Formats: sequence, structure tokens, C-alpha cells
Amino acid sequence: MCVPDLALICEVMLMAEGFQRSRELARKFVGLYRLCEGMLSKARHYDWKLRAIKTTLSVAGAMRRASPPGVSEEKVLLRALRDFNVGKLTGGDAPVFAGLLEDLFPGLPATVPRAADARFEAASAAAAVRLGYVPERRFLLKVSQLRELFTVRWSVFLLGPPGAGKTAVWRTLAAAQQALGEATDVAVLNPKAVTRDELYGCSHQATAEWKDGLLSRAFRDFVSDKTRQHQWLVLDGDIDPEWIESMNTVMDDNRVLTLASNERIPLAPPMRLLLEIDSMAHCSPATVSRGGVVFVNGDEGLGGSGGDGGGGGEESASSSSSSSSGGGVWKPALESWVSGLGDAELRAAMRGLVAKCVFFFLREKKRVESFFLPRSPSPSLPLLPLNLDPLPFLSQKTSGTSSPRSTTAAATTGPSSLSRPSTR
Repeated sequence: MCVPDLALICEVMLMAEGFQRSRELARKFVGLYRLCEGMLSKARHYDWKLRAIKTTLSVAGAMRRASPPGVSEEKVLLRALRDFNVGKLTGGDAPVFAGLLEDLFPGLPATVPRAADARFEAASAAAAVRLGYVPERRFLLKVSQLRELFTVRWSVFLLGPPGAGKTAVWRTLAAAQQALGEATDVAVLNPKAVTRDELYGCSHQATAEWKDGLLSRAFRDFVSDKTRQHQWLVLDGDIDPEWIESMNTVMDDNRVLTLASNERIPLAPPMRLLLEIDSMAHCSPATVSRGGVVFVNGDEGLGGSGGDGGGGGEESASSSSSSSSGGGVWKPALESWVSGLGDAELRAAMRGLVAKCVFFFLREKKRVESFFLPRSPSPSLPLLPLNLDPLPFLSQKTSGTSSPRSTTAAATTGPSSLSRPSTR
């Protein structure tokens, strides 16, 4: 099997994009991607191969031509590598990727800010407020990353667990583009809710007459509409090899939908394909490499450090310790709910009360889990006996007083109920 010389390909493409120090920058580029492939986690949506290299080089070339004359080529390539790849990284891989950039470009990452469009970010924040979302920093960053990825990719995977805010991201982007005067048309369908023939279309068995499916009909409507600047087809459903493999010609540079009737529907320039999914476990490497990825990290939450927690003192001090348990994920949801309350005094009171309840729950949850779920030396051994009574443990914080129920439970179960369960 022929293995492509990535360093030579990268050097030629950098020279074609206008970089003078193409050989030196190509070595750093290929070295970074090889280190990422070896040191980062083996997430299914990661792609560090030739197709991803080509797309990143195209982004770097566009930044090079748009940058002022005095900006060094290293800074331009660093910005392209960081801004284009950071959106698909998981929470644990982002610090590793930042460290690799610091090693390959010593001292430069801190001096190169992210390329930001102030006008669009203001419009996206206003759109988020109109839609009932909280314009938190990380949420708006995902919106900007999706917009930037749409400029260089025909198809994008919006990846993340349920409830992470994927739908809110593309809805906010569409509303922001509408506010800026960029007409955006969105068609949403679930490919798993229909059969393959209903999705792509089929020929009638008796008359041999072709009948369009949902996907082919949406493509025809988009192609015939010449008034829109952005046309998105959102596929909100699990990826299945039964239907995703037929989209390969749509997702790559061919940009053509090939039907069973041998008809080919070319995509118009404004058309984009957005796949809103929670897993890429059933995607082949060819499918993964054909689309860009924006990963919405559900472990951290989009509103981890933004939003007003509404509490002070002990609650503010506890926020840093409870963030690892998801203590910040609830803040945007709280702000969105509180903003719907009419009375200002009630909004302020509810912020404080909910914050106290959440921090208390997270603190007690951690204590209870550490007591009831000890680590077992063998996965096959049970962790929790059936006769373990939690009442004495939960009431041990009270000093000098105990309820009749807890006293009775302690007398019934005996001192052994407060010790960790033993394994045979």
C-alpha cells in the first residue's frame, strides 16, 4: 500500500498558499498532527490524516492572504492550527494540545489571539437572549466555531451528548445570521424515523416511476431557491451505515447527491449539511474524514464558568470544588428559568435558594457516594450489602441530638452498619 509523504504534500501546499518558509513550517505542521495522533485520546471523531491536513492548510492560506504584511508566517500557521482544531477536542485533550503548540511554537501561543468578529459575536449574544438562552462565553465560542467551520467544510458533525446544547448552538447561529442580513433557511429531519426508500426516494415496482424521498426533495428545494445566502439541511438522528454511506459523495469535494435512478443533484454553493449526533461509533473512517467536527463537551457543560451563581460566601467558595462534579452546568439553565420570572425580587431570591440547594446536594452526594460505593478489589464482588441502613450515616452530623427513627435504626442494625461492607 502506498503511504503519502505528508511532509512533502504539506510543503507544496504551503508554498502554493503563499508561505515563504514552507519547508520549516511543513515539518512543524506534520509533527504536530503525528503527536496528536499518538498522544491524544482515541476519540472516534478525531482525524489527523491527509484530508484534515488539506482543509487546515486551506484555512491557513486564507488567513495568510488576509493578514497584514508585518505578521509572521509562524503566527498565521499557529492561529490556523489552533482555531481550526480546538473546536473538536474533548475536555481532557485540550490542555495536551495547547502544550504541544507551546512546544512547537515556543512563546507564540500567548501572543496570538483568536481571530474574532466583534460584530458577529455581538449579534450572536443578542440572538441567544432572544431565543431564551444564556450568552455564556463557551456557548458563544461554539457558535463562532460552527460558523467558521461552515466556511471551509460542506458537511459538519455537531457532536455531543444529549442535553449538551447542540440544537441551541445552530439555532443561535441561524438567528444571528438573520440579524446580520444573511438570509438562512434550515430544514430539519430525522433520518432514522423513515426507511431508506422514504429518505432517498425509490422507483415504483409496477410503473417504474421515480418518487422523491425527504432528502432528495429537500435538496431540490434548496437548489431551486436562489435568494438564500445560507441553506442548511440538519439531520438530527443517530448515524447508521445503512444511510450515511450513501452521503459520501455529498460530504466530500464532489458535492453531488447520487440517487438510485442514476440522477445526480449537485449542491448549490450556499448549501451545507449539518449532522447533529451524540456518537460516531458507527461511522467509518471515510465518513469521519469527510466532515468537520464541533464537539460540545457535556462533561464540562457550556455554562461551566459563566452566568451568575447568585450565591456568595460559602457558595462561592464551594463553586470551584464542585465544578468537577458538574456544579457549573446548571447555571445557564437557572439563569434561563429565572429570567422568565416577572418579579425582580423573586428572581434574586430564587437565584440564592437554588444555588444553596444545588451546592448542598453536590456536597452530600459526594459524601454519600464515598461511603456507600467503596472501590472493590474485584469487579465481580458486590459493593453494597442489602442490609446497609443509610440513616445513621446521614444523621451523624447532628451533635448530641438524634431522632427516634435514627436511634431505632442504629439499635436494629448495630455498629456494623456504619462500617464499610466487607467482601468475602
